[in-house]
Amino acid sequence: YMPTTDTYIEKEAQINDTIDKLRLAATSNILTRDDIIVVASVSCIYNIGAPAEYAKFILPLTVGQKIARNTIFERLIELQYERSEFDYHRGTFRLRGENIDIYPAYDDISYRLGIENDTITSITVRDPLSGDIISDDNQQSVVIYPAKHYLVDKSLLLGAEENIRADLKKESEDLRKRGKVLEAERLIQKVSYDLEMMKEMGYVNGIENYSRYFDGRKPGQAP
Repeated sequence: YMPTTDTYIEKEAQINDTIDKLRLAATSNILTRDDIIVVASVSCIYNIGAPAEYAKFILPLTVGQKIARNTIFERLIELQYERSEFDYHRGTFRLRGENIDIYPAYDDISYRLGIENDTITSITVRDPLSGDIISDDNQQSVVIYPAKHYLVDKSLLLGAEENIRADLKKESEDLRKRGKVLEAERLIQKVSYDLEMMKEMGYVNGIENYSRYFDGRKPGQAP
């Protein structure tokens, strides 16, 4: 932030797509299997939030399950998946006739859900590019994990917001006392925007910067 011109240059987070996929895959495997060995790159320093909270954000789907298509759509969006009918890539889903295609953010395969009368009739594993069936096995269930690592349970945000705003007030007042009025206003603007995005979307770029509040850790406590 350059106060002389009131210019804020947002940090560019260039995320390696392959490492991001592997990180998400490792997390989902750790939560579902007991035979996992993780070989970590330097990217492991990126905070993924509290594991117990991450595990709450899943979408289990089973053949025979009664669930409306709109309910699946809403839940996928909560898990930070995007609906994309034409640019089908990791972390997106689309509607194909009565079927729903889901391309997990952590895998190289996609799933097609066959739905009739608000009931899942089939789950097939497919090639996300060609749409061809990869496995002929009758898959009975699948668990969809989030498309992003750090998601916020809105009930947690209610408690964290009070502490974030208290620290914001303290920090902005300190900046004003030191004559840094523009910096104080910019700080208030940025944090207020982040809080609104988290309440509305459940996620904002740079959300890991607020992790201490969501995890209930004290100032200076290790992550």
